[in-house]
Amino acid sequence: MSYEIIEVKEMRIAGKKVRAANNNPESMAQIGNLWYEFADFGPKIHGTMDAERYGVYFDFAGDYHEPASLEYDLLAGLEVAPDATITDEFTEVTIVAGKYAKFTMVGNPMVAPAQLWQEIWATELDRVCVSDFEKYHFSGDMEKVLIEIYIGIK
Repeated sequence: MSYEIIEVKEMRIAGKKVRAANNNPESMAQIGNLWYEFADFGPKIHGTMDAERYGVYFDFAGDYHEPASLEYDLLAGLEVAPDATITDEFTEVTIVAGKYAKFTMVGNPMVAPAQLWQEIWATELDRVCVSDFEKYHFSGDMEKVLIEIYIGIK
C-alpha cells in the first residue's frame, strides 16, 4: 500500500459524533447512521452539501497495533472558518497540525474506506492517534468518489 507523507495545517471541523469501537458490531450501524444523518445537518453548518466532507477520529482508547481493540470518537462534518460560531447542536473538533501519512483511493464511500482501513492497519506506521481523518471529494458519481485517509504519525 503506497502513501505519501505530508504536513497538514490545523483545521476546525464541526458536525455530529458517535463513540465507536472496532470490536463492537453495533458501531458499524452507528457510523452508517451518522453519515446518513449528515445529509440533514451538513447544510446547517456550511450552507451547502458541495463542500468536502470529513470524518475525524479522535479521543482514542486502546492499542493501535491491535486495531480490534480501538475505541474512538468519530465526527462527521465540514471544515469551518477559524472565527465561525458553532451552535450547541454540533460538536467541534480540531484536526491537529503535523505530519500525516496520506492514503488515496477512488470508490464508493459506503464500501471503499473499510477496505482501505484494512490495508492501513497492516502498515507499520508510528502513529500518534490524536486526530486521524478521512476526506471525501464528491464528484456526482457515487462509485468514483475521491477518498483520502490521513493518519497522524511521529
